[in-house]
Amino acid sequence: MEKSNALAVGDVHKFWRSIFAINSGQGIESDEAKRECKEAIRLLYDFGIKGLHDGMVWNWGCSDEEVDARIRAVIPLYDSVASDGFSEQLYCFALHSIGIGDLSDKRLLDVGCGFGAGLDFSSRVFGFRSAAGLDLCQGAIDRANARLSRPGIAFVCGDAEELPFGDGEMDIVINVESSHTYPDLAQFLKEVTRVLRPGGYFSHLDLFTDERYSQFSQLKTDVGLEWLAETDVTDRVKRAIHARMRPDSFLRKQLAKQQLGGPLMRLLSGSLVLANYGADFAGHQYTRSERFMQGLFVRLLKRSGKLAPVRFTRYLHHLARKA
Repeated sequence: MEKSNALAVGDVHKFWRSIFAINSGQGIESDEAKRECKEAIRLLYDFGIKGLHDGMVWNWGCSDEEVDARIRAVIPLYDSVASDGFSEQLYCFALHSIGIGDLSDKRLLDVGCGFGAGLDFSSRVFGFRSAAGLDLCQGAIDRANARLSRPGIAFVCGDAEELPFGDGEMDIVINVESSHTYPDLAQFLKEVTRVLRPGGYFSHLDLFTDERYSQFSQLKTDVGLEWLAETDVTDRVKRAIHARMRPDSFLRKQLAKQQLGGPLMRLLSGSLVLANYGADFAGHQYTRSERFMQGLFVRLLKRSGKLAPVRFTRYLHHLARKA
């Protein structure tokens, strides 16, 4: 038991060290270091997927009236039973922003699809000729295939930096809140360009540190894509996060239903989940008890080495087209 707990703490520490290395601008040079980084990220996400259940939120979300109206035209009650609707809006923003009304003849690839909820939902709103979701975590893909795959939609375990698809196979590639975990951003963008057909679209949504944004801006000119638009959606994402932080929110109610041991464990896990869903990014005011538990967790991680902070400063959408 003691060994298992020590390994769990070590895995979490490796995860945060990897996230810092990726987003701080220091770079990850060697192939071995990149593999270790991906493994740390995969382990933690595979562990986290075991605690997911129907009705949980699956990204930081977006609050956008235009996107909400488009969804309601197809699924009027999409946020009334098992969702607050913000995760769905973020995914549909990625597709709505392309500016094509009819996607029924398009082949779509969702890179970093997680357990598939975003791809599944957006397929109901937009319709696709075919769609594939790819994720590094086998547990997420197993869950997606068990619950969501159907004719025309499939989920594949794979690496965003080595996409298992043919040249020019896709009409649209989307990447939603995922690339901040990729150690080789340049290779990912090259792979996106490769699998897109000429005239195909790349729609990218993610959070950025200042250093990661600078890196992304430099890489954009080298991958063979025509960059059509950069949109700052920080305020829209923060609106969704603030709504989720309210005491009576859908997210709070879902957390209250979870049975995660005694009161201290529930408080610790609850405060960490809030941070995971963007509370720090949005400037949420934690309660005194939540701040205490977060400090306890950080001190625990620091026992195995310095834990550097990761400060995300903006949330952006980029739209590109392959020449």
